[in-house]
Amino acid sequence: MVVIMHFTSKVSGVNLRGYFAWSFLDVFEILGGYESSFGLHYIDMNDPTLRRQPKLSAIWYSNFLNGRTMDPMITMETQKKNPSMVLSTLVSNNPLLETISSS
Repeated sequence: MVVIMHFTSKVSGVNLRGYFAWSFLDVFEILGGYESSFGLHYIDMNDPTLRRQPKLSAIWYSNFLNGRTMDPMITMETQKKNPSMVLSTLVSNNPLLETISSS
């Protein structure tokens, strides 16, 4: 979705200055309880320690903040045909993943 917004803003001349994340963690929602899951990190509610794991969106956002993003010109059709390309772009040389794998 962010790739589409970025591409659309370039094509239409919108002065896009940034992005923000709605929620760092999955949280309790009044209407959806814990069923809604839109935070950057997944929380395992069945784990007594409430283990947290970054989602692909967290990895993408980390890359974005560090200037390492996917090429916005890659079409959604290309991404659907080759999802491993998207994944490899997101996870290559990401310090967030290095921190997780070392813990």
